[in-house]
Amino acid sequence: MITSSGNEALLLLAARHGLITPCLSEEIRAEYSGVLSRPKFGFSPDETTALMTMLQDRGEMLHPAPVSGSSPDPGDDKFIACALAACADYLVTGNKRDFLEAG
Repeated sequence: MITSSGNEALLLLAARHGLITPCLSEEIRAEYSGVLSRPKFGFSPDETTALMTMLQDRGEMLHPAPVSGSSPDPGDDKFIACALAACADYLVTGNKRDFLEAG
């Protein structure tokens, strides 16, 4: 998932330095926290807390209206709803299966 030279690390570095603003909703925050806490990723509770704190401090917390049917995976609709609420320029994801590249 996150390596020191991977795309995720580059995005976190950009957010940390104020180059991008992560847009979050409570649903997204909860999912990220849960995923980062999974033993298979090897993050300590302190690392997870520090990362989530940085995202919350540097990000924008939104309360998007729900959207349904926007993604082949209904669990991904929250990301589209958040991007729409933020009038985001981009939705960045590594999920190539459910977020097809725009033509």
